[in-house]
Order: sequence, then C-alpha cells, then structure tokens
Amino acid sequence: SYMRSLAQHALVNGWAAHRMNMRNCGGTEAYCRTLYHSGLTVDIECFLKHLRTLPGGPLPIYLVGFSLGGNQVSKLAGVLGNRAEDLLAGVAAVSTPIDLAACSRCVQLPSNWLYQWQFVYRMKRTIRRKHELMPDLLSLDGMDRIRTIWAIDDAYVAPLGGFRDAAHYYASESAQNFLGDVRTVS
Repeated sequence: SYMRSLAQHALVNGWAAHRMNMRNCGGTEAYCRTLYHSGLTVDIECFLKHLRTLPGGPLPIYLVGFSLGGNQVSKLAGVLGNRAEDLLAGVAAVSTPIDLAACSRCVQLPSNWLYQWQFVYRMKRTIRRKHELMPDLLSLDGMDRIRTIWAIDDAYVAPLGGFRDAAHYYASESAQNFLGDVRTVS
C-alpha cells in the first residue's frame, strides 16, 4: 500500500511512476531460477539502462526503495559510484536494513516475533511455489523446521544467490558496505 500511495502521489504531482516487481515477487516465480535477495541490483540497473533507450530523451530518474528494496537501491548507488549520474538523478531509501546481519538478529528478538513469523511464512510460500515450478532447483526437506529469517536465508536465499551461507550473503550484500561510494548528482 505504501508503494501504491507513493506512486499515486507522484502521478498526481506530474511525475511518471513505475513500481518494479523484483524476482519472484508479483507472480514471477517461473521466469528465473534464482530468488530475490536484498543485494540483487543487476535487475534494477538493467531496467534503468532500458529506460534510457526509450524515445523522448532521458528524463531524470529517481529510485525509491522501501525495506529490503532500500538496501538494493542504496547498494546500487554505491556500486555505480560516479557512473550513477548516467542513470540516476537521485535515490531514497526508507526504513532500510543497511546491515543485513544486524537486522536479521534484531528481528529474532521476541518483541519482533509477529514480523518474523509473517516474513518467514511468506518466504516459505514463495519457495513452495518455486519448487512446484522447478522441483530440481531446491529441496523442501527441513523447511517446516525453519522459524527465522536467518535460517531461511541460510537454507534457500544464500545458496540460490551464489553465497556460502546467510552470513556470507549478509556480509557481502549489506548496503553499508557501499555507502562510501555513493556520489551525488549535480
């Protein structure tokens, strides 16, 4: 709802707006053999490059990412560094876990049980849909015992993303590692 609200606000104020479904979000599980993860920036960069080829000349593009999407857009701005001005006019990150390991540990606190339960439940549902489409890609053995975001990232997200485990995934994909390379556009 918050993404729709922002898009509506942008449209009402004369801006074009696009909401991008990331891999395996919005019913796209059949289109690739990987899972979305919070450091996956190549899809966003590819889309930005595509926008630059459309007729009408390059318009200023601003990225807004919420939660894990905020980690993605922040990381992308850092990865692009000085090249960002060829693609972006600005980036905003809202409620962003820029230290993925610390945030995963924080979500495991008893006070956050509802958020964690909901996140894990939705990820399990995504993984089951992925398994139905591509049974050779991943095993569901042991999935019923998974109770934490860290455990689901360790068992599924990290291996499908090419990482050794959740700790490796978090250490290499946290936006905090890239913020020093973010350059402002003049």
